[in-house]
Amino acid sequence: LMHGLSGALLYNAGEDELAIRHLRHALAITPHLWTLHLWIAKSYERTGRMREAMEEYQTAFDLSGGNTEALSLKAYIQARAGNHAVAREAIHLMMETSAQRYVPPYNVAMIFAGLEDEINTLAWLEKAYRTRDARLMWLAVESKWDALRGHRQFQDLLLRLNF
Repeated sequence: LMHGLSGALLYNAGEDELAIRHLRHALAITPHLWTLHLWIAKSYERTGRMREAMEEYQTAFDLSGGNTEALSLKAYIQARAGNHAVAREAIHLMMETSAQRYVPPYNVAMIFAGLEDEINTLAWLEKAYRTRDARLMWLAVESKWDALRGHRQFQDLLLRLNF
């Protein structure tokens, strides 16, 4: 578990290769812990290893019983690769899932960001703010939001979050 925590911290520090090393070690010990698969997928994605990232996101999704963060991150990659129909299907699945359990608005916003749909991305980030979505703590540092950083509404959201 310590290697997993180190891997997550290293990812957030931008040290992806070290993060991958720590996370691989953690996965050798605890291969069924879905969060480890999620963190290693993020590092794979940021280092351009999209095939590995997609596989790890899928594994995280499967092991977690359908965690929408894993789904949204995978759909983000698909949207950026031009697979808009697949990304929109993920949004549809999230909306269906929300009838049975909580779906973080941040995760829905992530897919819209991948689709480069600023209006819906910002609307879902506002929903995340209104519902106090804990994932907003990553808003200031997550590179997937870079395209929105100059947008007045995004800057206002960061101000309200007190970053």
